[in-house]
Amino acid sequence: MQQSGRRLRLATLVVISLLSISVITSGVAVGVPAARVAVSDATVAPATPTAGAPTTVTATVRLSGGSTSAVTLDRVELVRSDDETVATVSDLGSLSAGETLTVPVTATFETPGEHDLRVEATVTDAEDDEVTVTRPVSVVIERGMPQVAFDIPNAVVGADSPVQATVSNPTNAAIRNLSVMINAPAEGERRMREIPVLAAGATTTLNFSVRPQSTGQQQLRASVSYLTPAGTAAQMEQ
Repeated sequence: MQQSGRRLRLATLVVISLLSISVITSGVAVGVPAARVAVSDATVAPATPTAGAPTTVTATVRLSGGSTSAVTLDRVELVRSDDETVATVSDLGSLSAGETLTVPVTATFETPGEHDLRVEATVTDAEDDEVTVTRPVSVVIERGMPQVAFDIPNAVVGADSPVQATVSNPTNAAIRNLSVMINAPAEGERRMREIPVLAAGATTTLNFSVRPQSTGQQQLRASVSYLTPAGTAAQMEQ
């Protein structure tokens, strides 16, 4: 009988333990939010973004059809990997179950290269509970500078010789106050030319004249200054 009693007590302890586990597991299910929101997509435009020009990341925010609560989309942010916020769009309206909202967020990147970002969408449900969901997005920024190519068909020592420069803007925004200055050869009648505005994707030709002082192969050197689409002064040598 004593042995049977021990078995009974052991069985009772096992049942109590199982009941406790069952209660804890049920508690996890209670915490599932009524609104299920996600950033379902994020696209980058233009296809080849350039430094100093606006770049737009378009985020698609979706509220699951199984959600029992509508939400207010408070804001969508672009955030760097070091948690610095690049751009924010706020007061975006509401979402009902099964609906999506497309949100463009525009930023300007001055540094070429790959930028690892994340899209953060913050919503508030009917019970004023705030939820933030994220989606990673990578933006590769190309150099946003004008391209200049020189052509010197017939250079004559001691005489003004024509130089033709083809200037192009490979970026997706206008470049302003563009100035091309020939530094070597240092003599000539027309060594500097300016372009007030060079539209996105545009190409133009500038005519110069220089006066070489010696025979043989010489290197033409020039400096190009301009304002980026963001209004930043920049200069390059070539």
